[in-house]
Amino acid sequence: MPLGAYIKERLFSGCGRSASAIDRKTLARLTGLLGQSDLAPSLRILAQAAKSGTLPVTPETENALLRACADIAAMKSLLMGALGIRES
Repeated sequence: MPLGAYIKERLFSGCGRSASAIDRKTLARLTGLLGQSDLAPSLRILAQAAKSGTLPVTPETENALLRACADIAAMKSLLMGALGIRES
């Protein structure tokens, strides 16, 4: 199942809100960010490298990981806002 379809299924199944009640523009932005990010395969590669001890920890690696974390946090914030859920 494509990532976007999976997210929509998880978001809208049994939540009592229709897709029209959600901020479609924000969800479109989120879907675009997810599509551009190549997130799942990249995280899998990083996890495998960390597990095997082959992930070189350089300033560039650290900066890339920090940027990835910031991107994920931005996507989460967009998603929560689109769903009308306040972040704690």
